[in-house]
Amino acid sequence: MNQKSEDLVDVVDFGEIDEVDESISAEDQESFDDLVGQIKERCDANEISYSSSEDIFFQGYENAIYVNLPSKRESRRVYIENLEDAQKLVAQKFEGFGFIEDFFAIYSPQQGVIAARVKELNKEDFFHGRGTILNRIKRSKGEKPKKAQLELTGDGKSKGKSIILRKVFPFTELLTRVSQDGPFEIKISGVDIEGHDEAQQILESVSDALFFQIETETGEALGLVRRARRPKRFRGRQIEDSFSFPTIHYDHEPMSLYWYGVGATQTPLMQFLAFYQAIENYFPSFAQAEAQKKVRNIIKRPNFQVDRDDDVIRIIAAAQSAGKTAIGGERSQLKATIANCVGKDEIDSFISASPARKEFLENNKKLSKRRINLKAVDDEVINQVAERVYEIRCRIVHAKSGDDYLGPILPFTSEEDSLRHDIELIRMLAARVIAAGGRPLKI
Repeated sequence: MNQKSEDLVDVVDFGEIDEVDESISAEDQESFDDLVGQIKERCDANEISYSSSEDIFFQGYENAIYVNLPSKRESRRVYIENLEDAQKLVAQKFEGFGFIEDFFAIYSPQQGVIAARVKELNKEDFFHGRGTILNRIKRSKGEKPKKAQLELTGDGKSKGKSIILRKVFPFTELLTRVSQDGPFEIKISGVDIEGHDEAQQILESVSDALFFQIETETGEALGLVRRARRPKRFRGRQIEDSFSFPTIHYDHEPMSLYWYGVGATQTPLMQFLAFYQAIENYFPSFAQAEAQKKVRNIIKRPNFQVDRDDDVIRIIAAAQSAGKTAIGGERSQLKATIANCVGKDEIDSFISASPARKEFLENNKKLSKRRINLKAVDDEVINQVAERVYEIRCRIVHAKSGDDYLGPILPFTSEEDSLRHDIELIRMLAARVIAAGGRPLKI
């Protein structure tokens, strides 16, 4: 094992930390000031920025500070709020640590260490009288839980590397503060880390492999604690204050999907699919509307005779001439549904309402090769919108391959993060389709 990696584990045993009393003794304040001074000196020596502000005043301590440690895009603050926090930081070689962007996780290339917060995924089973999940894992393997942690060491090509799954260590807890979610940590030691992206790749690969092994053998499900996404507010029309008593009934099934999509801000893939499925509910109605209209007009003719072959052939030809939408595939049904419910002017107005949205949908080909050209004629704009929506839907649902296929959109990727504008678009489309399918409300 890389000897340096032990620094994260064995430097100091903090034991059980009592809740800090709000009345701070002069002795504790002096000790706190001394430790803060040491932290500042170490930060200055390693070009780490920190801030001391009168606005930071926690648990009665004066002169509190926060230290900025690097992440992929920007630094994150580590707040030193009290004497215990200061002791935890001073006791460790914090200078070499940085944050892993997407997780509550830290890494140190110098020490060859990665540590990340871990949570139990099936929380409903958390308090069922058999102790912590770590104890339950050991019991399921026939081991006595003498120590509430799982330790694994590598051999062969993995010799010198180790994994510990345990209750979160005080230093990790300080740097990755997160409510009650993530009471455990996984610590990977003895690894060669060149930078942030490699640290994240190692963390994801090792945790996926270990947690999958644990789940398939014991049924206990663990997962890394991800940083919460910041939900993007949907930019629709301006809010009006002239609401009226409801007079329209909207179908329950697509409305349920619509509300699920509205609330699924932390799972963009499911959000997109929910809005798509809300639209899909109306394929039988709107996709066949044109064919139904033409057939109905023929039947209404005064000289129409149901037993005359020519008239029957005319009905078949009318249905086919309406396009293949009535009996065609999902793509054509989607186009017909959108065309029957949303006008080109509505699409133009919606997309143009946000410069960022307009720029993305007109020019970005990351999610779909189908860009939306608002200068095109009405039918062509509708076709472009439908093609883009359908292609993204296929990339979410299917894992097929092909020359014209961009590949699947996977969870927790930059592609998923960039779905924002397309989700806004399909949400608008779903709302228009549901509204078009409304009928008088009877109560």
